[in-house]
This record gives sequence, structure tokens and C-alpha cells, in this order.
Amino acid sequence: MSCTSAKVTTRTLDGSKSFDIDGYIEKWYWRQLSKGNVTIMNPLGMTTIVKAKGVHEFELTGIDNDGGVGRDTIRITF
Repeated sequence: MSCTSAKVTTRTLDGSKSFDIDGYIEKWYWRQLSKGNVTIMNPLGMTTIVKAKGVHEFELTGIDNDGGVGRDTIRITF
């Protein structure tokens, strides 16, 4: 009997379609919402590469030039 495990793969998280109707987004922050071993290569970038296996949820927070905050989440299968 052999046992196989899911392979660690990479995905790109892309927040470039985000916008601010009365200014611009100054800061970005990606964070993992789900449990498990995940590597977020550039958590402060508009886009980032993520290494993981399984299913994970991530949240993107954008802070605009007036200090306004917006958030969105995404679930990805690796």
C-alpha cells in the first residue's frame, strides 16, 4: 500500500483590480485566514506568490490615501 500526499504548489494572489473611488490605495496587506502551513512571499504587495497545499482562505486589506480600509477574501485550492 502506498500513501500519497498533496504536493506544495504556488499560486499568485492578485489585488490589482481593487480600486478607491475618491483616491487611491496606498497600502496592501495579505493574510491567511485558514489554518495550516502557508508561505506568503510578499504580504505587503498588491500581488503576491503563495506556497501551500490543500484549501486555504486569504484576506486582502487595502488602505487608501485618506485612511479608509476595505477588505475582501478569497478561497483557493492548491
